[in-house]
Amino acid sequence: AEGKSYRVRRTRAFFLDEAQLVDSSLKKVLRKWVVPFQIVPTGISADGTKLYLEHWSQDPADGLVLELSEDGRLAFRERAGLELKEGTWIEDFPKDPNNAYLSYMKFEVGNKTYIIRFTAPCT
Repeated sequence: AEGKSYRVRRTRAFFLDEAQLVDSSLKKVLRKWVVPFQIVPTGISADGTKLYLEHWSQDPADGLVLELSEDGRLAFRERAGLELKEGTWIEDFPKDPNNAYLSYMKFEVGNKTYIIRFTAPCT
């Protein structure tokens, strides 16, 4: 905020999960991010190192996305300046009997395709 970084402690009630960048086989993990529990990714950086998560549109911070780096750093960025492309849900993938909400999304950025594996929100 205003050019300064702040350290924030997460409460125990704020559950975390993991999102993974996987290869085209959907099996090999190339990169991991710690994410808020049951949230859908909204984009990935052109180099595949940063994952973006969006706020609900009713949120006063509409227009911002949360940028997650693999090293755990996070930042809020203006969505308009990132040119994020909408992801496509992958419907045909190996199911996990231990995770009924396992999901995959494909993002095409430039001439690269990235696939993210994550746990989607239960509906």
